Amino acid sequence: MGRLLERSISPSSRARKYIGLRPRQSLAFRVCVTLFIVGLFYQQHLFHACRDSLAAKYAATDFNESDQDFRIPSSQELELQETLLANRDQWRTLGAGYEGKTFIFNNSVIKTFTPGRSPFRNCAPGLRSEKWPTEIPASLIFGGTNAHPNATSSFLPVQAYFKAASTDPSIPEWHLVTPLLPSGNILNLAKRLKTTNINNQAENEKIATYRTIDSTYRPTLHSLLASLSTLHAAGYCHDDVKPSNIFVSPAAPTSWVVGDLGNLRHVEHGYHATHLWRANGQMADCRMNDLFRGVVTYLRFVRASAADGGAAFDEAFWGRREEGVGGLYWGAVGMRERGKVGVKSLVSLSERMVGSAGEQEGEGLESGMMSPRRRMLKGRVERALDLNNGDGRAKWAGMTAVFGVKVEKCGV
Repeated sequence: MGRLLERSISPSSRARKYIGLRPRQSLAFRVCVTLFIVGLFYQQHLFHACRDSLAAKYAATDFNESDQDFRIPSSQELELQETLLANRDQWRTLGAGYEGKTFIFNNSVIKTFTPGRSPFRNCAPGLRSEKWPTEIPASLIFGGTNAHPNATSSFLPVQAYFKAASTDPSIPEWHLVTPLLPSGNILNLAKRLKTTNINNQAENEKIATYRTIDSTYRPTLHSLLASLSTLHAAGYCHDDVKPSNIFVSPAAPTSWVVGDLGNLRHVEHGYHATHLWRANGQMADCRMNDLFRGVVTYLRFVRASAADGGAAFDEAFWGRREEGVGGLYWGAVGMRERGKVGVKSLVSLSERMVGSAGEQEGEGLESGMMSPRRRMLKGRVERALDLNNGDGRAKWAGMTAVFGVKVEKCGV
């Protein structure tokens, strides 16, 4: 009888007996094990997807061989290099970032690229097994130099470029020298416009509403889109259009210059088809992506210029989708969803989407207290105008701190 009872006990029941699990506990255990295995497989998938994405991101940009002539320094550039290095102690620090540091000397901006930070993508011409920042050849081609001026002034020109010891005498760094633009980027311009409005409000003078600023600078948006199309016509994409990379020309506040070409890539670059590119919400066609980001960059500028902290802008942006800034953005979103974002179509949309006479004309200063509705609307607009396309999470998931980033070698 005992043997029959023993045989009637199922193997799973016997296992629960030995490990002390009740039926319900056993089911929960199995679920946990299954979820763990699925999570492990997903983590491995994400690990490899992120590493492949980063390897593609830091792959070289394909420049034409005919462009190599632009990379031969002229005597004027060599003279400037000697002057800069001889007065290294007089450089004033402008800023510091992940790639390196930026300095000012006289009428020049010196950007240094620290080795070992962000991997250099392109092989330097004439130097065996040597890489240099992609921003240097990209700026030479589209910005030109004093010896080889570019026909367009829509991009930052190059005054000099060289490799020499800088902050650390033992580590030579690449240097890129460009003209100093005193007005800075369009974020600086927006801050000045906002400060002027605040001062005018304090003195009971008329302020420039966001609609006035939009009306003044809307043609500048069209010029920005045309500048980006210059890159596209040559077969390249900027890939990092945002307010901090658009500078104000000394000629006029309404004249903008495209800078920071360090992320420039050819249209068919593998990065544009990666998991990371899609995860950041970028369009498959990098040319359309540049143009859409150009529209968002402009709208962020207009919003940042408002004295009221963007309250009136946000109301129009979210509530008036058939005209003004709201019509411009949501019309561009529609083009994006249809995969038909072009310069001509965007300019045509922009010319149609002007503010109506019925819009409220009064704007005050930014209030210290923010209602729950205002806070919610502010968050919605900021998320809609978000331009983040970073790779921090991908580096974490790809464990680059341990394994590094896979990059191509030169001279192989």
